Amino acid sequence: EYQTDSVKVVVRVRPFLGNEIRQSPLAIKEQAIQINTPEGVRLFQFDGILTQSSTQHEVYDVAASDVVNNFVKGMNGCILCYGQTSSGKTYTCGLNEPISDGIVYRSVYNIFKLLDNRKFELSMSFIQIYNEDIQNLLKPSQSNLQLRETSKNDFQIQDLDLKPITTFQEAIETIQHGLKNRKVAKTFVNSQSSRSHTILQLNLKVQQAKNQLSFSKLQILDLAGSERIHKSHSEGDRFTEAVSINSSLSHLGKTVSALSLNKSHVPVRSSQLTKLLSTTLMKNCKTVLVATLCPSFEAQSESSSTLQFAKSCRMIEQSVKFNYFGDGDISVDGASLQQLDMNQKDQLEEICQNALVKVKSEFSTEEVEQMLQIQQILVQKELEDQLQSKIQIKKKQMEFNLVALQAQLTSLQGQAQPKFISQKPLASQKPKFMSSEAFEIYEVIKFLASKLQIQLQKEESGQFTSFKSVLQRLQVHNAALVRQTEEYQVNLTEILSKMNFYQKVKENIQSKAKPEVLSAQKEKKKQKLPQISAFGSFSQLKQYLVQLIDFKEGQHKILMQNLRQNAKKLGECKQDLQDLYGVMTTHAVATYQFTKEMEAFL
Repeated sequence: EYQTDSVKVVVRVRPFLGNEIRQSPLAIKEQAIQINTPEGVRLFQFDGILTQSSTQHEVYDVAASDVVNNFVKGMNGCILCYGQTSSGKTYTCGLNEPISDGIVYRSVYNIFKLLDNRKFELSMSFIQIYNEDIQNLLKPSQSNLQLRETSKNDFQIQDLDLKPITTFQEAIETIQHGLKNRKVAKTFVNSQSSRSHTILQLNLKVQQAKNQLSFSKLQILDLAGSERIHKSHSEGDRFTEAVSINSSLSHLGKTVSALSLNKSHVPVRSSQLTKLLSTTLMKNCKTVLVATLCPSFEAQSESSSTLQFAKSCRMIEQSVKFNYFGDGDISVDGASLQQLDMNQKDQLEEICQNALVKVKSEFSTEEVEQMLQIQQILVQKELEDQLQSKIQIKKKQMEFNLVALQAQLTSLQGQAQPKFISQKPLASQKPKFMSSEAFEIYEVIKFLASKLQIQLQKEESGQFTSFKSVLQRLQVHNAALVRQTEEYQVNLTEILSKMNFYQKVKENIQSKAKPEVLSAQKEKKKQKLPQISAFGSFSQLKQYLVQLIDFKEGQHKILMQNLRQNAKKLGECKQDLQDLYGVMTTHAVATYQFTKEMEAFL
């Protein structure tokens, strides 16, 4: 069902540049923006206001997130960046060279995030309108492309190649390639001024349910900025570009004004840009306008014009819906008729309608019905021929893959005896599309595969047993290391306690304590040091202590050496485990890949 809604408008004010005076005619009040003009103060109400401190993440959340989410669900969407030159449109889109994290980058990232684990087909086109010339940025040789009007009053680009996209990285690299071909030049007011309108379009088909497909498209437009020629001092090519840009934007303004006032006549055929945006603004497409503003007084007039354009866009009513089609399925090779691109479907429908009108005017009803039956038979025959051609190509690919698999299996199964090859495999029915030689090779490979699988299972079982033995040795070494560490701690504690005691004895002797104090201390320590009477002098005691410390240090070195040896053994065991794990992983991957190839073949 259709839903009626107006164009969503978001306004973004860029920060001041280095050479601009920090005074602005703009004032932001919640969801409204106020501008001081020579005619007085004007207030505009919009769906979102982004200030000078707003981040690219906030821009995407406010302006693009809902459009991207609905695009994946099956609704057409358009994000249109509009504003004067040097107001930050290209930065907001993220279509700088190289590409930055603007609306485009974040939209593509979230599209693939939402499509995770889902069946889909995605294609991309990237064009620019330069001096009313439509050029393919992904294929620069395609220039001066023509627009064709369909029976539904839509305008489509003829002979435009679409780029299939499967991954996020591929999409970003494709956009980056297109940006290298975009027309950019330096002007008096902008060092990197876009001299063309760029349109990035994504076409998406998604398997929404078991028997339900969705077709949707998303357009992101970075329009060239309007400029006052007396300010930009454009000359030569820059002057021609500026005139073309201002002219196309003027036509766009008239189109938007007519739509906002519900006029019966809308001048969509006045420029290439308005033709391409006619479907976006007038039909089934959810549109968001991001209007960018310069904050300085010098851009007061241009900012006022941009706000007026944004106000007119917000008055446009749109009817949108999710584009679902039943009884569809996305196959692996994409040969289903229900996977036709929407542009191709419209072209086919228009051709059939025109042909039918012409035929009805020249032939009777019975003749027309007979011709339609013949046409249906011819179409069916053409489809069968295409299918047969694809079967032949697939057959050759399978035969080539079988030869490669045979070579691979021969190298892996080096111990296979010739009798395996000479033995006849179990009889099975040969597919019609497979030659006798290929089928015989397939049966031999199937027989060898079973033998190889048994051998791999045996090897993996033996490697697992080896792994367990290595693990047990590692546990034994670890236990021994723990015991030696505990012994080392005990010995170290004893050494420290004896050294503390001898230090106290030394301090007592040096302090020349009273006899009764010494006798009391002797009586107290008598049980702990019975050998103290054996020393005739302090020098003998000192010599004994030195020898004891040297002996303990030797023991400590021996313990440390043992610890290092154990650590080395532990490292060797760890390396053995890693090597074993690598071998097991290699075998597992090879087995998995071989199984998948055989399943795909079968």
